[in-house]
Amino acid sequence: MSDDRLPNRWLGFFMIAIGGLITALCGSCTLMFANPKMWDSGASSSMINTDAPAWLILVMFAGGLPTLAGVILLVWGLRLAGLFGTSVKKAPYQV
Repeated sequence: MSDDRLPNRWLGFFMIAIGGLITALCGSCTLMFANPKMWDSGASSSMINTDAPAWLILVMFAGGLPTLAGVILLVWGLRLAGLFGTSVKKAPYQV
């Protein structure tokens, strides 16, 4: 591994860790709050709640945008670390 790629790899691993944490925490919280509001808590569990669309819009802004930011950080980190895509050029093989 060449010396000029080392800082990019460490930054990539750091971004993977931060992006993964943001995605896991915000994504699971978004699902936790979005799922119960989708279904009516009345007698029939197959009826969709009438205020579900408004609630989902609120949940998508409050939790969906940070989740999207976490996914972007995760993918960017994977590309910097050289684990996904071809954005970081590998050094040629030297004997």
